[in-house]
Amino acid sequence: IDKSQNIKRTGIARLDKIIRAINNIGGMGDLKSIFIAFAEINGDISDSDKNYIRENIKAYSPDVSGSESKGSIFYKIRIGDAYYWRVSNDYLTINNIPKRKEFIQKRVNKLDGFDKQLFNILNINKKDRFSMAEIMQYKMYLGDSEETNELIDNSLKLFRENAIVEYLGSGEYKKSFKIKSA
Repeated sequence: IDKSQNIKRTGIARLDKIIRAINNIGGMGDLKSIFIAFAEINGDISDSDKNYIRENIKAYSPDVSGSESKGSIFYKIRIGDAYYWRVSNDYLTINNIPKRKEFIQKRVNKLDGFDKQLFNILNINKKDRFSMAEIMQYKMYLGDSEETNELIDNSLKLFRENAIVEYLGSGEYKKSFKIKSA
């Protein structure tokens, strides 16, 4: 099995092309760069393809509010004032892993205050996945004020926007800062 060609597939050819396109541009990009990469794979890109890409990136992103996610393939992240889409670490090709690790590490290094405290608690726990209930077990170490729940929610949103964790839906998260190589 050759992970450089993307080991994990959805079984839906058109959706797999979106994953390949994003991997071809380093594992993340804005819609315009995704359209260009998709066109390179497909030979061209129609308005129908663009709509399919827009709809399915949102449909397979548990971070997008307003509807139930079909799965955990794409995530919206923030870089500066702009938003980009990235492919989940599970769908990331081997040649993009070092770049993703470096990207996430830079984001982790910028954490401070409460965000850094919460990250350290998540990092201590050896499990790859965690729930909001598990985070609440550590609430006493984070401060037991009325603001703590809001601070936790804000930190988790920041972590998702910075590609540090992936939201899987139903209150479950995955540590994306612990990327496994091949």
